[in-house]
Amino acid sequence: MQSPEQAIGPNTVAVATVQGPAWQMQINTATINAPGTIAASGTFTSPVLGTYGNPHIAISAELSNAGTLSLQRYLDNAGSLAIGAATTLALTAGTLGVLDNLGTVIAQSFQFAVINGSAVAGTLTNVAAVLQSR
Repeated sequence: MQSPEQAIGPNTVAVATVQGPAWQMQINTATINAPGTIAASGTFTSPVLGTYGNPHIAISAELSNAGTLSLQRYLDNAGSLAIGAATTLALTAGTLGVLDNLGTVIAQSFQFAVINGSAVAGTLTNVAAVLQSR
């Protein structure tokens, strides 16, 4: 039997673990490449990331200012065929926000954004993305 790391390929951008009957993958933070600061009224948008067939996506971010965390799922790997509207979460200044999204439609990829809702630059920390098989 293949290990989870072998099952997702040699050039993986994620670390996979098996948690009971569910499969989890944490996206490598270097792949997300989030900046430490978001400009006044600016946005950080992640690269398009693969779901590896996992329908459950959880993302987190903490911004020193109020803002928005959004998640868009895509039907294709390129991130050009959006599935519905983005799911959003209002971020409270200085508080970790976690957007937990269980998709009902199969998605090949997803992308998330952190939007700084303030007229001053904001510090961005605790950015993470986890995928789960169910």
